Amino acid sequence: MALKKQNFNDEEEVAIFDEAVVYKRGEYWHFRLWLNDERKYARKSLRTRSRTTAIEKAKEAYVEIYANSKNGKKYFSITTKVGVEKYLTQRQKDVDAGLIVSGRHTTIKTHLQHWLNFIGKDTKLKELHRNDCEDYFYERMKDSQNNVKQVTIQNEQSTINACVKYLFKNNETHIDGFEFKKLPKVDRNNEAIRRATLSSEEYERVFKVMRSYCAKRKNKLDDAERIIRQIVRHYILIAANSGLRVGEQRQLCWDDIILEQRESNGQTKTLAKITIRAVTSKVRTSRIIYCRGGEYFRRLARLLKPKNDNDLIFSVDGKTMLRIGEVAALRYCDVVGEDDEIRAETTLSAAQTKGNKARTIWFAEKARVELAAYIATHKPKTPTQPLFYTQRSDGFTANTLTHIVNGIYKNAGISGATSHSGRRTGLTNLSERGVGVRTLMAIAGHANMSTTQRYIDMRPSVIRAAVELV
Repeated sequence: MALKKQNFNDEEEVAIFDEAVVYKRGEYWHFRLWLNDERKYARKSLRTRSRTTAIEKAKEAYVEIYANSKNGKKYFSITTKVGVEKYLTQRQKDVDAGLIVSGRHTTIKTHLQHWLNFIGKDTKLKELHRNDCEDYFYERMKDSQNNVKQVTIQNEQSTINACVKYLFKNNETHIDGFEFKKLPKVDRNNEAIRRATLSSEEYERVFKVMRSYCAKRKNKLDDAERIIRQIVRHYILIAANSGLRVGEQRQLCWDDIILEQRESNGQTKTLAKITIRAVTSKVRTSRIIYCRGGEYFRRLARLLKPKNDNDLIFSVDGKTMLRIGEVAALRYCDVVGEDDEIRAETTLSAAQTKGNKARTIWFAEKARVELAAYIATHKPKTPTQPLFYTQRSDGFTANTLTHIVNGIYKNAGISGATSHSGRRTGLTNLSERGVGVRTLMAIAGHANMSTTQRYIDMRPSVIRAAVELV
């Protein structure tokens, strides 16, 4: 667009290509260009006192802006916070389309929040350079007091670059990714890594601790808390025998399980044939596995008395698959209406949900009957009191399941084990019994064999037995 002003003071103003202007403010020269599409002036300091240098820099700036404009790139930038929100909105469409699970979306959001904390939420996207995240690993380790795993940071870096690549394709950045510093290779055979898998002796200790944890008379448990503890106990037992992912196991229904009797060495064993549905799988692929411990499913069925095959296994009522954190956040007023009747539905606020997004949940008829019976023996002091509480009347924390599982491991004298240890232990046990890595890969539901190999712990006892064969 041609300049309206035609007469300039050559000592302080110079026209550039009849569309832009360099002008002097104080001792330094500046650049100004009207952007018709964005209805704003592009302004920048040329950081020079030399008129000749200012003109050359202004011409370069003009050519760059003009070229970017022809390629559909805007001059003015959104912030990193707005860019992340745009990317998360796009990935939510993947959740709605069934391409990724909601848990994955939550993980992506967490990764990008760490990046925003590092880069600054008000930083302009078009001011980013490829080397701006060179110290990301150092700062993350520093902020977490070295309490974050290297593989976690590597995953965060992949998520960050995926976000930046998306924004680059949408002309929001001038770079398509960051050049993160190469991290040292993790020694996957060191003791810290192998602690995530339980040895046979450790598993026996955990087994005894869980039995004590669920003892009704010893712990003076009421029926409601006893059922919850039994669900946690069987969750660990089944995880260690099946090698299922946490999300897959949580979403198991009774019609996903078929118990079969098999003869082995003169003994009858109960195996569980488990169907993992594609909709519950992390990789969106269905598969069928067999595992020992079928008696655990049978025992849990006697405890919970499911009325329908499509009831959830690891659920008090079989229908309401709330996250542990959402169960913890439920209050009496969320469940009981003003007429003192159990609500058919309730809305959880953003603060009560894992995804920080309000949502409505529905209580099945069976759930409402069970809730009414529970409330009849657990009268609230106030309507906002937690619905489920411990023997100290505290509301469960958002990470109740994880804390309970880790507490059981701690009481068994095991350090380094996590809520994921059951899966690793189950796969390692199968490997030691001679099951091939391709079969393990199918059982675990891994897309890559290398992932399965990282899950398998090579215990010293196995290595010693191999040496004896020489």
